[in-house]
Amino acid sequence: MVYIKGNSVFKGYYKNPKLTAETIDENGWLRVGDVAILKRNGAIKLIDRLQEMVKLQNGQFISP
Repeated sequence: MVYIKGNSVFKGYYKNPKLTAETIDENGWLRVGDVAILKRNGAIKLIDRLQEMVKLQNGQFISP
């Protein structure tokens, strides 16, 4: 899963602390909701969306 952090990341949802807590962790990292791989050249390749994936009994995520 992709996480980002920096000055350009928003602080949270206006008057919605529950959704903010689901999106931003306690250290300020924003959960983007994308699944990615890190390529050998340092580039990030987005391969899927986490919400569209299904978790199997063995913990593996697959796309429907």
